[in-house]
Amino acid sequence: MPPTRRMISTFTTAAFLFSLLSQTAIAQHHGHRCPPLPKRQIGRAMFYGEAFHGRTMANGEPFDMNALTAASRTLPLGVRARVTNQRTKRAAVITITDRGTLHAPHVIIDLSAGAARQIGLIEQEGVAPVVIQPLGFAKGVCS
Repeated sequence: MPPTRRMISTFTTAAFLFSLLSQTAIAQHHGHRCPPLPKRQIGRAMFYGEAFHGRTMANGEPFDMNALTAASRTLPLGVRARVTNQRTKRAAVITITDRGTLHAPHVIIDLSAGAARQIGLIEQEGVAPVVIQPLGFAKGVCS
């Protein structure tokens, strides 16, 4: 069955919108159009490590479980933030490099094992209350 004008028009519109959205997403990671910096968040943190080591993260880079990085459902990729363990008062400055906490809805951030170690999360059964204070975007992410 040959395509109708309506089908072609719908496809063309969809392709245009996809192209526009893709260019916007790429521009955000090449020094353009920073979203507003999120507000402080309070919630629970977990960590992930060895099982994901070397896998590709949402930002396209391989996961290094010893780096000071984290996964978040809500914070934009490239945001640098201070994560403070409310029990130990220890903090780490991390960069959001991945999307996560999909399996634990009560958790607001998944820290790398390196960041978890720095704030004392590993010694606390792997879950702790935290405060996340966004500091800005990593160098080269936004202008």
